[in-house]
Amino acid sequence: MTDSWAAECASTSINTVRERSEADTTDATIPFFFNGGGSQDSVWRRRVTVRVRDGWIHGELPGPEGRTYQVERAPRDDFTFVRLAIPRPNLVLHTTQAPDLKERYKTWDFPPQFGVGDHRIVQLFPVWAQGKASKAQDERAMQIEITGFSKTARWLPFRHALQPLVALVAFLHERKLIKTGLSRPTDDWPIAVDHLPAAVFDYYRRKAGLWPDVAGVYGHIELPGDDHWDPGGFDYPEFFGMVRDVLGGDEDMRVDELIKGNQAYREKFKTKGEDAGPPPQDKSDDFKEGWRQARFAANNPQPFQPEGS
Repeated sequence: MTDSWAAECASTSINTVRERSEADTTDATIPFFFNGGGSQDSVWRRRVTVRVRDGWIHGELPGPEGRTYQVERAPRDDFTFVRLAIPRPNLVLHTTQAPDLKERYKTWDFPPQFGVGDHRIVQLFPVWAQGKASKAQDERAMQIEITGFSKTARWLPFRHALQPLVALVAFLHERKLIKTGLSRPTDDWPIAVDHLPAAVFDYYRRKAGLWPDVAGVYGHIELPGDDHWDPGGFDYPEFFGMVRDVLGGDEDMRVDELIKGNQAYREKFKTKGEDAGPPPQDKSDDFKEGWRQARFAANNPQPFQPEGS
C-alpha cells in the first residue's frame, strides 16, 4: 500500500471509500448507523465510528441487544503477514472445540484472522492479511474461530460467543471486508450435516464448484482441500437474521422487500405444491432473505430453540 493511496482514502467522500477495497482504507474513520436493539416496531439506531488502521480495527462494534464489543488486537507475530489474494474474500467459520476463549488464541497452531468467545472479539491478523486456519484456502478466506463445539444437528453457539460473532460479521459485511455476511453460497445445502462422513477431502460440498467464486458464508466443512467438518449444522438462517437486526439500515424498505420475498415463495409453494427452490438471483438481498425464510418455514415446520443462554 502506498502513502498516496492512504491519503486519498482519508480525503475521499464516505460513499466513495465504501466502494473501494475496504481492507486498504487505512486511517480512514467511517461513521456507521447500526440498529441498537428493540423490536421491528421500536427500532433505535446508533451512530458508531470505527477506525481501521493498517488493517487493525480500533473501536467498539455494535452487537445484539445494544451491547458493544471492543476489538482486542493480539498480533500473531510468530507468523509472517501475507496479503490476501483478493480484497473481499468469502467469510469462513470454524469452531475451537473448546468451552471458552481465555488466552487460547495465543497458542493456536492454525490461527484465523479473528476469534470470538467470552463476550470478546480478538483480532490476530490485519484484515488485509491471510489467516492460517485452513489447509488450502487461506489466501481467499476471512476466517473466524468461534468458541464452542460443532454439532451435526442444527445449533448455535452460547451467547458469549454468538453475540460478538454477530457484531463482527455485521461490521465486516458493512465495511465490505467480505463478500457477504448475510447468505450462504447456495440454499441447496441443508443446515444439518448430511451424507456422513463429512470430515473427508471428497465431501460433496467441497466438490460443488462454488468456492471461491460464489459469494457466501462458508463453513470449514465446505472448503476444498480440507477434511474438517466444523461448524457442522450451524443455524445460518437464525444467525443471518441476527446480523440483519444489528445492521438496521432503511428499515421500512428492508421490511417491505422481506415481505415481498416471503409472499412470493409462499405463492410459488402453494401453486407447485412442493419446494420452489432458491430465490431468483435478480432480486434484492432482502427479497432473497424473505424467500429463504419462507422456504425454511415451509420445509422445517418444527420451531427451533437456540442452544445456550
